Amino acid sequence: MHKCILLSSIIEGMQFYISHQIARLMSERGLSQSALSRKTGVPFATINRILNEAVREPRHDSVVRLAHFFAVTPESIYGPCSMRTSKYPKTSLKTLYDNIMSLSDDDRKALLAKFEVNLK
Repeated sequence: MHKCILLSSIIEGMQFYISHQIARLMSERGLSQSALSRKTGVPFATINRILNEAVREPRHDSVVRLAHFFAVTPESIYGPCSMRTSKYPKTSLKTLYDNIMSLSDDDRKALLAKFEVNLK
């Protein structure tokens, strides 16, 4: 499998996991999208796009606000690779690192720049 395709599928797995986590946390607390928006300050449209998997990479500050409200870490919302559904490849951290390091310098810089933008 081409490394860019693998990385893309990992990001898609992360997207699914975020959506699943937010939906689970909302369900546990009996919250609607509107209520969650009001309580967190995250726009309703953003919450809706996350839940409908229409956004590939939610802004980090939105994830932080949601995590803070639910009293969990942002990392638990992003989720570990090992907890993805079987629809997505389970990839060890070492494999992910090796794949990133095997990219060309330009591709690696572009990928890391995407992560840097989302961590701000």
